[in-house]
Amino acid sequence: MYRKIGGIEEENEISVMEYELSDRFGVIPQEVRNLLTLISIKISCSKLNIEKLDVGAAGITFSFFDNDCKNVDALMMFLNSKELNQYAESAKIRADNKVV
Repeated sequence: MYRKIGGIEEENEISVMEYELSDRFGVIPQEVRNLLTLISIKISCSKLNIEKLDVGAAGITFSFFDNDCKNVDALMMFLNSKELNQYAESAKIRADNKVV
């Protein structure tokens, strides 16, 4: 099961996995939901060319591969997503092209 979860590469696979887990084991524990949310964030980061994501008490900071944001519209949707907003309230782009 861990290998299957680790092999998730598309957002729709998360829903399929959620269904499979609940069908097989019943109520999904919060820790597993957190893992699936983390995988969703990882998939989004990959699609947005995000190289590094740091989460701390002050909020979230991330940077892009080669300081290049390839899809600004998708980035804005990601910044407003419920998954990300549970960790930070608002986002700003710094002069060094990092988002905090």
